[in-house]
Amino acid sequence: MPEGYDAPVGTHSVVIDIAPFDAPAEAAYAEQRALLEAASAPIGGNDMLIAVQALATDRAVVTVIERDFTKVVGLKVENRLR
Repeated sequence: MPEGYDAPVGTHSVVIDIAPFDAPAEAAYAEQRALLEAASAPIGGNDMLIAVQALATDRAVVTVIERDFTKVVGLKVENRLR
């Protein structure tokens, strides 16, 4: 078991910036959904929301499951385990 895995809840804290799902994210969603549907390459709904939020805020998606995210045009995808 990794060190700290059994630590009590609340002993590890990180501040996370929560970006609003606003007009730029909505526009990115519409554009990407149309592109993916035209290419017959849909991705899951939650992955799509994550992807377009990253696009709209010019951020990368960090994941070990790259398959669906690499279908999104212009999205930066990082796998830090490779």
